[in-house]
Amino acid sequence: MATAQHHGEAPHWSGQHVPFIHGLGDTRIKTGEDYETRPLGAFWKLAPTAKPKHQAPAILPSLHHGHDAREHAAQRGQGQFVALVGDIDRGDYALSRVQELVEGFALGSAWTIYSTASATPSDRRWRVVVPLDGPVSFATWYDAQLALSDYMAAAGVVLDTC
Repeated sequence: MATAQHHGEAPHWSGQHVPFIHGLGDTRIKTGEDYETRPLGAFWKLAPTAKPKHQAPAILPSLHHGHDAREHAAQRGQGQFVALVGDIDRGDYALSRVQELVEGFALGSAWTIYSTASATPSDRRWRVVVPLDGPVSFATWYDAQLALSDYMAAAGVVLDTC
């Protein structure tokens, strides 16, 4: 299932370069290499893929892309976050319902929603990305991330907190 919805123009946030991960096994901790980065706005133009989760591309919503970028402690200390993200892996919600909630939270800001490769017509799963106006510290991002999670939960849609 590969459905995507997009909203918003490509303002300044679209040029923020975020780490691009090539599947769950893509780690640089032993090699010391930095992660490849791509502009956040490029994800609004990607064609849907259907790769298994362990091979699927992913982003980190932070500007920190060093070899330790996938470690929570490194992101808490060095990360400058440029987007809120949400995983909806349970509940089989219609795209229109998720879109309504994201639009209500984003209040006219840009956002995107896309389905996961593991989604099926009877078990819909969604990913949400809401760019921020500019880079923020972990503490600020974490508060905003909790606000998104609480907003969705109040409407009955639970985000995966991983």
